[in-house]
Amino acid sequence: MENEAVNAVNNAKRWYKTATDAYDDGNYDTCVYSLEMALEIGLKSIFLKFEIEYPKIHDVIPIFKLRAGSLKFNKKLEESLDEILETFQLLLKYRNDAGYMFSHRTDMSILKRVAVESLPEVNEYLELLEIEARK
Repeated sequence: MENEAVNAVNNAKRWYKTATDAYDDGNYDTCVYSLEMALEIGLKSIFLKFEIEYPKIHDVIPIFKLRAGSLKFNKKLEESLDEILETFQLLLKYRNDAGYMFSHRTDMSILKRVAVESLPEVNEYLELLEIEARK
């Protein structure tokens, strides 16, 4: 039987790979956009695992906060949840600027700072989300 939660995490990991490649090439806008997508899809894997309906929107934080208390996660994920959502909030904040660099006046150095800060965190969070998806 196909596990949609695992499929979602695998998709998130591909977005993360795109982010690391973009970072290595100095494309910080693409990196930040891809990091947001990676973490968004990683978080949505939890909804899939627990068969929670969710709207097809980017900001799933309110839904996550509403439902998280009633869900049983692995200990490490549960301990990291606030940090994960905080990082996701940061990435959401810069997603639009990153996706529309051609028309926004966002300084690329800001996106580089966000990328440097978020790359290792998102990698760690995707590992935790994968553990949960495979449980």
